[in-house]
Amino acid sequence: MTTSERSPVGRRTLGTFLALFLLATASACQRGPDAPRNIILISIDTLNADLLPFDPEEHPNLSVLAQRSLRFTRAVSTAPWTLPSHASLLTGLYPDRHGATALNQAIDAGVSTLAEILHRAGFETIAFTGGGYLDPVYGFDSGFDRYDDIVPDASNRPDLKIIRDGRPGEDDELYLFDRAIEFLEQHEASDPPLFLFLHTYLVHDYFSPSPWARKEVEAKRPGPVQTRSHFILCLAGRTSCSRGDWSQLEALYRAEVHALDARLGELYQVLSRKGLVGDSLILLVSDHGEGFDPAARRIHHGGRLTEELIRIPFLVSGPGIEPGVSDSPVSLIDVVPTVLAQLKLPVPPDLDGRSFDPVLRGEALPDASRALIATDYFYTWNKGARVVAQRLLSEPLSIAIIEDDLWFIASASGESVYDVAVAASPRGT
Repeated sequence: MTTSERSPVGRRTLGTFLALFLLATASACQRGPDAPRNIILISIDTLNADLLPFDPEEHPNLSVLAQRSLRFTRAVSTAPWTLPSHASLLTGLYPDRHGATALNQAIDAGVSTLAEILHRAGFETIAFTGGGYLDPVYGFDSGFDRYDDIVPDASNRPDLKIIRDGRPGEDDELYLFDRAIEFLEQHEASDPPLFLFLHTYLVHDYFSPSPWARKEVEAKRPGPVQTRSHFILCLAGRTSCSRGDWSQLEALYRAEVHALDARLGELYQVLSRKGLVGDSLILLVSDHGEGFDPAARRIHHGGRLTEELIRIPFLVSGPGIEPGVSDSPVSLIDVVPTVLAQLKLPVPPDLDGRSFDPVLRGEALPDASRALIATDYFYTWNKGARVVAQRLLSEPLSIAIIEDDLWFIASASGESVYDVAVAASPRGT
């Protein structure tokens, strides 16, 4: 069976995965709350927070991971699209400080990334990404010994396309997991400490129907799935999506999350077998969510800062970390200082983020209340269509200030304040 023909779902059972995971985490408990040896950071582009808690039937591997992790319910991104949010994830800075706020803007040359810091500390730094907005041209490869964002030899894989514009081909994102698994299979216990960063667009590109997603959706509902070009136009507000279109889009999204779950299960089995779960700090996050509310004019992502786009899944597991749920407010900017604190490495004093290491150790943060910020300097919505800024801006087109459950959002369409704990966010923001 060729790669493009094989099903991405269901090659391993939940019981097998759970047994391996429990074995690895049991050995971690015997180690005590020592500093982790390895760091594994997984970014699932466009994964919605409202999927949590994951359905054990639909997402068995994600469900097990969530049960074995500390899950943060007030986790937010810094931007509603891939480039600035990932730059925040890997620098600990808000977009106005790291500089990657538009398609022609890279991370500022004077900004240190997590990979650079860990490389200097003796880590082997490896990345597998979907390219696009994580292309090396934006500075994401800095500090990595290996930054694998393309198909290594496209001449041998005519069915795959080299990713360069943020849109994976039909099978590229599954192959990304194969590349990461192949690397991990060769990892030895005697190798240097590992920083592994894995980023995938597998969920992000649900509107470009993959063969398995199309097959899964067409098996459950009548009628052919619409084309990628049609979905892109209606998601961006250039044309109207029908009710049937939205039904298909949501079904395609869930089908891609289903595929993601299967590949993550395979990845974790390799991590467990190679002894990398028990002594690793593992963080699974998303960079932003996705809008499926056309009645409220909240569709797609980029240009809006409402809760469904800015609130993200945020799971952390590792030595000495008790599984559970935390309502401590955290942001993508907190990943860098937290990783460094876990490793007992100096935390640069000029970061925007702060370490939530005390929470991972079962303690309260010294100052639990703080405002978190999300901005967009590049995208906005005008007359129902998503548009881009015509020039580099020094001020954001929209800003959200989030303190606990209170959200203040200001944009060209007005200002609003709402409490997500008691009411849905206002329509039309």
